[in-house]
Amino acid sequence: MLKLSVLDQSPISEKKTAADALMDTIVFAQKIESLGFTRFWVSEHHNAFNLAGSSPEVLLAFLAAKTSKIRLGSGGVMLPNYSSYKVAENFRVLEVLAPGRIDLGIGKSPGGNPLAAKALKNGEDWKADNYLQQINDLLYYMEDNLPNDHPYYGLKATPIVTSKPDTWLLSTGGSSVQIAAKKGLSFNYAHFIHPIGGPSIIQSYKDNFVPSIFHKEPHAIVTTYFVCSNSEEEAEELALIFDLHLLLIQKGIQPHGIPSIETARNYTYSPSDKIIIEQNRSKILIGTPETVKNQLLKLQIEHGVDEVMLVSLLSDIDIKIKSFELIADAIQLNPQYTMYK
Repeated sequence: MLKLSVLDQSPISEKKTAADALMDTIVFAQKIESLGFTRFWVSEHHNAFNLAGSSPEVLLAFLAAKTSKIRLGSGGVMLPNYSSYKVAENFRVLEVLAPGRIDLGIGKSPGGNPLAAKALKNGEDWKADNYLQQINDLLYYMEDNLPNDHPYYGLKATPIVTSKPDTWLLSTGGSSVQIAAKKGLSFNYAHFIHPIGGPSIIQSYKDNFVPSIFHKEPHAIVTTYFVCSNSEEEAEELALIFDLHLLLIQKGIQPHGIPSIETARNYTYSPSDKIIIEQNRSKILIGTPETVKNQLLKLQIEHGVDEVMLVSLLSDIDIKIKSFELIADAIQLNPQYTMYK
């Protein structure tokens, strides 16, 4: 059985504000919960004018109050920007607010441009050299087991809670895969960022997994961009939004809002642009519900996972919700839910 989840980046359309985008995320989360999706994660991006999610912890607290059963998480908290102690306390508070429903997804990228990264470090140059130690400290705080020789021995991350968030490492490969395996943590592979080599990366995670107090067996998710509509033609038109947005990012151009279909259609693409777009298409599942369903099942089998997380750059909330309704219906996530009610 295939489980589906969502990573929402709170995309800002050309004609709306960041406030609109965040309110859309709330509506979206409630709809996703009703459709039978497993979890709903929100992202961290700084100094961005196209994505509104800069503080996943704050947004998750509001989402916890507006939902009742779906798992909520960060996709993710960029750990090198922060104190492990503060992250542990933030997510312990969230666990109190929504016990048994919180996922702490962490990554080691800056989450923004160099200026934003330096500001987050209070003037220090951004670096992830201490990432492993930060993860170790975070797990110590979450488990209340700082070793005797730790400089902060005796310190507690409060509030003291009886349950704990599930900790995930987010990555496209590298050392994070091995850290997740050796620490016995969950692992989320970002296919939507780097669509090459995922099956071998996840297999490496499984092969090297060491059972821990967190998990007895490996648990992996693949996250991918996705566009679904009633016809292939409609899906291809919506995919133009992804094409232009990803192209601009790769060219170092900061988009002021997610482009509309009209903007994407009227953009003048160079021959090199078209090559980049063709390469980026490997990051996106595109088509009708049946087509996307088959692509999802193929992705599931290739990566050896039982859960796929979907990301959409669509900023029109009605069109976005419709695409998720279509795939939920095709996969039959919740037989009691009928999209036509």
